[in-house]
Amino acid sequence: MNVIGPWDRALLCGVLSMARPDVFGGILIRAAQGPVLSNWLRQVESFDLEASRMLMVPASVGPDRLQASLSVARSLSEGRAIYQTGLLEEAAGRVMVVNGVERIANDVAALLASGLDQANGIKAGHIAFIGVDESFDGENSIPGILAERLAFRADLHGLRANDLNGIVYSREDPRRIRASMSAVSIDEAALTTIAAACLSLGIRSMQVPIFCMHAARGLAALKSRSTVDEDDIAVACQLVLPGRAHPMPETEAPPPQHEDLSKSDPDQSSSEPGQSETDGANEAGNGLETQIIEAVTSAPIMLDGAPKKGRRQDRSGVSGRSGENVIALDRGRPDRPLKSQSGRGRIDVLATLRAASPMQAARQRASGQNGLHIRKSDLRIKRFRRRKQSSVIFIVDASGSAAMHRMAEAKGAVERLLSQCYSRRDLVSLIAFSGEEASVMLPPSRSLVRARRQISDLAGGGATPLAHALVEAYKLARAERDRGRTPFLVFLTDGRGNITLDGTADRAASHDQVSNLGRTLIKGQFPAVFFDTSRRPDPRTRRLSDDLGAQYQFLPNADGDTVSKIVRQRIGTR
Repeated sequence: MNVIGPWDRALLCGVLSMARPDVFGGILIRAAQGPVLSNWLRQVESFDLEASRMLMVPASVGPDRLQASLSVARSLSEGRAIYQTGLLEEAAGRVMVVNGVERIANDVAALLASGLDQANGIKAGHIAFIGVDESFDGENSIPGILAERLAFRADLHGLRANDLNGIVYSREDPRRIRASMSAVSIDEAALTTIAAACLSLGIRSMQVPIFCMHAARGLAALKSRSTVDEDDIAVACQLVLPGRAHPMPETEAPPPQHEDLSKSDPDQSSSEPGQSETDGANEAGNGLETQIIEAVTSAPIMLDGAPKKGRRQDRSGVSGRSGENVIALDRGRPDRPLKSQSGRGRIDVLATLRAASPMQAARQRASGQNGLHIRKSDLRIKRFRRRKQSSVIFIVDASGSAAMHRMAEAKGAVERLLSQCYSRRDLVSLIAFSGEEASVMLPPSRSLVRARRQISDLAGGGATPLAHALVEAYKLARAERDRGRTPFLVFLTDGRGNITLDGTADRAASHDQVSNLGRTLIKGQFPAVFFDTSRRPDPRTRRLSDDLGAQYQFLPNADGDTVSKIVRQRIGTR
């Protein structure tokens, strides 16, 4: 089967979307801002049959700007409510591009979805939507209510300017698709293959196979054919299914049923007329289905929160996932203004004027005075929505003969997390314990330079004061939570503490203290992961992890890259 490259796939998505935006809705494309994305947008704009400019919309757009809203200046000057058109109305018959679509709020996504339904449900004024996902590795998912309405998925990450060579399309191509796509026929066997591939990939939406069917018909129309063939189906599935696929777990096949051929009726041993042709068609369909699944699962697209091939998705609930939104009055992305009641917060001047302007004429007549009349009930305060910061706290065992190896793991994991978390504004800290005490070697920081400087010369050896480490971890995690952050604890130890809180060398008493401290201070309070660095799994260490309420990982030879990947998966920042 012909597997098309990422650039040709993205261009083909653009051709089909511009030809029939009423059928396909649009495209979700994962790409960083730069020359590759700009080149693709220019070519897609040239496919637009309406020859209209693209409407660029930022991810911070609010509901008031999307819908028709009150024009404050004109309303105040004329003394009556005058409304201005919203972006959805302005986008009718045009291409709407939302940059950073993975960051839009759910209410904005719902309005965009509703606008697409209304615009594309009529014969004129269709909206061709392009959502640009700027996340590096699909760490944020697209709101499902919007993603469901967009047929195509494409990925331009990793491409360079000299990679942009392939099939060249012109405005005649979408014009040909629009003119003849409705007359292209597709047989029942092809529809069955598409549906079977969707089911095998864990796709339950009825809209997705419909998108695949229309895309196959569009591809046939592009090649001036009146019927859909296998190549059209295969390419259509590559355009629609990646990013939506959730491969189902493999199940064991039932044991083969062996028949006693000696007792069978010889007259029925031969197949009925036409049976061989049907079996051949089924085999061909199954072969195409298998090829489609292989092509789709190998596509490096992660737009709808779907895992890449070979990556196990962790579906366990984690308290305080990175990316959790909270309402704030000081900073963040602007949200709907709030009516002032307590007097706290900053006044939203524009929202206050919107609330006051419809009443100006009546208030001026009642007071006998011209000018602007603002009352307390008109006051609106600014409200923001921001993502909680995650604060990852490493608690590293620096005691014993394996101390140097564990410290190397911790240093590598800290550096990798810091190099990836700057755009998310997350913090990383490190507590090391050995001898008779535990100490904070790296306070919560986002600075990779500072981390390297402060943990570069960490030494190890001596006893294992694990109980002291839990107390220090609790203090630091509590302080981080009080600052409005979400602490996440990462333990790298074999769990064999031998120093009690009073400094006594007693392994049994230390183990009891650690278990009690874990149940009372850590468990249920902070999400955690426990990396068991022992040479062999020990049930006592596993029970200690349970006492801490942590996810247990047996990794005696883990490197920093493995540790950082597991931590990022647990805090939800993939």
